[in-house]
Amino acid sequence: MFLFGLTGYIFIVWLVKFNQLFFYRRVVRGTWVENLIYPTMGLLAAALSAIVLTIALHCVPLQKIWQVYPDPGRRSISKLAF
Repeated sequence: MFLFGLTGYIFIVWLVKFNQLFFYRRVVRGTWVENLIYPTMGLLAAALSAIVLTIALHCVPLQKIWQVYPDPGRRSISKLAF
């Protein structure tokens, strides 16, 4: 569930970025800046795919995703010592 939420959040943020580029493409139509929009979209698509692949292929057992390194074992305490 954590991975689905994280990936969904990333897709939402990156879709907003693409939305801004499509809007900006309409704003700068007919100027020299228009030539930079499509390479920027390609760069965003490559970065998004790299992020998704990093999350999907990260080699961590899911049952140990919140483990503290190094593992404190039985020496950890849950109460504050005054």
